[in-house]
Amino acid sequence: MVIYLLGAFTLIVTTLTLASLFHFSYKKKHPYALWFLGGFLYNCFTVSFFYVFLPVPWIENITLQYAGITLFILLGAILAGASFLIIPLLLRKTYLIPLALVPLSISFAFLLQDIVRSTFISLLLYGKGAPSGIHFILGSIGESLAFTPLVIFSYWGSVYFLTALLSLLIFLGFTLIKKILPLRVIAVYLVLLVIIFFSLLVRRESTLASLTPHDPLKIGIVTTDSPNPTIENPLPEYKARTEKINTLLREKITSPFDIVILPESTSYLDTRDVLNMDERFPIKSFLDSTTIPKKEDYHVSTIFRDEEVNVTETRRKDGLMVFSEYNPYLYDLLLYFFKDGTERTRTLTRSTSDYHTFTAGDLRFGVLICSEGTSLMPLHNFEKKNPDFYVLQSNLAIMQGRSFGFMHLYAYTRLLATTSGKPVLGVSNSAPSYGFDGKGRPLYSINKSYSFYEIILP
Repeated sequence: MVIYLLGAFTLIVTTLTLASLFHFSYKKKHPYALWFLGGFLYNCFTVSFFYVFLPVPWIENITLQYAGITLFILLGAILAGASFLIIPLLLRKTYLIPLALVPLSISFAFLLQDIVRSTFISLLLYGKGAPSGIHFILGSIGESLAFTPLVIFSYWGSVYFLTALLSLLIFLGFTLIKKILPLRVIAVYLVLLVIIFFSLLVRRESTLASLTPHDPLKIGIVTTDSPNPTIENPLPEYKARTEKINTLLREKITSPFDIVILPESTSYLDTRDVLNMDERFPIKSFLDSTTIPKKEDYHVSTIFRDEEVNVTETRRKDGLMVFSEYNPYLYDLLLYFFKDGTERTRTLTRSTSDYHTFTAGDLRFGVLICSEGTSLMPLHNFEKKNPDFYVLQSNLAIMQGRSFGFMHLYAYTRLLATTSGKPVLGVSNSAPSYGFDGKGRPLYSINKSYSFYEIILP
């Protein structure tokens, strides 16, 4: 319930911010300074989710943690504020545009602003673990619509189209109050939006509905807690978790399952192999995940096992979690002055082209690993292969059990589903797990660890 209240609060803050900016901008002839300040303050609020990830366990100096990440929040807000300058630039030229097209041009300006914002912040966070480009979903204006039925509009352009939509609705309300536009023009825009909304609702369900012939896929979702994979000897923790998973499966698996899906870095089957656990369940395949160490680094891989025995396919994580799994280059510069107690013995590495899909039964699916869900680029790469559904595996102990982080988890999981128009099955440890169909309708919500949920697709 708390995350829904936080989602509603974020939408209210967003709406009030944009409405205030429209009001004072109109009153003061659209000054650039006002829009920059408004964008800066709004993004100080939205980008502050980085504090969800504190403390960063490998930095012992707590002062450096707070000072460094505060600096990144401020720099991110400054860059995002700079992207807001696109809006007054267009507002000053509206006299060149037919009056009826002004709302459309305003929504386009906000869409462009959101793309520029995403690019700017990705450049700020650029490092060995993350690419630059149109990636950044979290804190977008459009993300605040993820808790509303209007999220379905993201099918046309993901979170950026939602930003255009929300700004359009607020601007229409502003022009109605100020009597800037004729009522008939506002009515035309609203009717068009209603038509688009219902056309998206009645569109064919997804690729799943058109597959013929196909058999229903029986899927088990397992949630867990998260051992720390970076400690010197994690095996006792992994053993305890594996035994709990065994107990859970023993209780819940009473008939054959096509696939059981585990969270990121679970290493369930690997641990069973190491400990020579011999118990078998009537499960045709497992989607597990493990952290594979090397001499000076390690990478996260999703592992597809056929009947618990053969590793048939793997894929490596591409996008990594900033500050937890890698440092931005600028942050590395700060660490130069605080070397004592801040250096890690290992760093994560990323893959740049590993986007193959897996097959279970008659259906093909793509796997997004944790922070890949916060970026549009992995989804875009997978969509080229037209999978039938997606799995989002997460290891979210880093969220420290905080509802603010879970709010974002809910929002971007739902956005992934509505953007692709396909089901997304989230499975997490140390955090809730959410599943949505291609229209954003909830499939399940699992709050506690060591839970088992059964779902049938399609």
